[in-house]
Amino acid sequence: MRDKYNLQEAVQEVEILNITPKPIETIYKAYRQCYAKGKAKDIEIPTLVSLGTTHCKAVDYNKMINFITPLMNDGHTSPLEHCCVTFAVSGVSRALTHQLVRHRTGKYNQQSQRYINFKSFDFILPPRFAKNSLAREEFMKAMQNDAQQYENLLEIGIALEVQKVSDKIKRQLFEHVHGKKPTDSSVIKYMFVPLCTYSCNKYVQAYMELYPKEYNKIKKAVQEDARYVLSNACASNIIFTMDFNNFRKFYGLRNCVNAQWEIRELARKCGELLKEEVPFILEGAMNCGKTCTECERGRK
Repeated sequence: MRDKYNLQEAVQEVEILNITPKPIETIYKAYRQCYAKGKAKDIEIPTLVSLGTTHCKAVDYNKMINFITPLMNDGHTSPLEHCCVTFAVSGVSRALTHQLVRHRTGKYNQQSQRYINFKSFDFILPPRFAKNSLAREEFMKAMQNDAQQYENLLEIGIALEVQKVSDKIKRQLFEHVHGKKPTDSSVIKYMFVPLCTYSCNKYVQAYMELYPKEYNKIKKAVQEDARYVLSNACASNIIFTMDFNNFRKFYGLRNCVNAQWEIRELARKCGELLKEEVPFILEGAMNCGKTCTECERGRK
């Protein structure tokens, strides 16, 4: 059955799709504006002066960071909200994305199970099951069964909808399959009885060929219902955007040792990527021992 459905274990991948240009300069100016009498355009960005063959200036990022971090660590974090980061995430489970979208300040666009056929899907195998042969075997059986039931319901659901077409269309389907017109009206009545037999499927195939637009509408509608049997383990792809302040809150909650393992892995990867762009972004983000009294890090 595995060969039939080509089920594959997914691998979590994360990349930064977009980030606010010049984020450190933007945050610096936002902090400075709170204490500056003049306009934002009058706030100067610190620079380093290098004397060589030419006289040039380079941005002094260390000076800006040294100004930002004490204020940020004191709880003044609203200036971080002027900058956003967008992550493209693939190979994560629906169990993870259900947790992710609970961070309501984020913006999300996720792969749709309505528009995409999931007859063959990737899945996420929890490490505790992957390490044990018996657990792995049972998990794989569940995935294969989901794929089988999804396909069965899709086939049944489409046949149920196609059999509702008018007698005129049924006669067209009969003629398309058999190359002649039906001679008995009772033949039309029982074309789709029983469902999903060889004969029934021939008429469904004929409907797809003669009325492809209508068939695709039916298929999409049936997919909406067939997806109910799919597991939370089904892999999904999602793009999400957060401002820096709320990303720090997400990171602090989801990188905690008490967070679920898969979303903890996502938080760690996202944090590492963003830190390459904004070196101070994770400083003090964990806040361990304050919001999570059972956190192991908080007891150290």
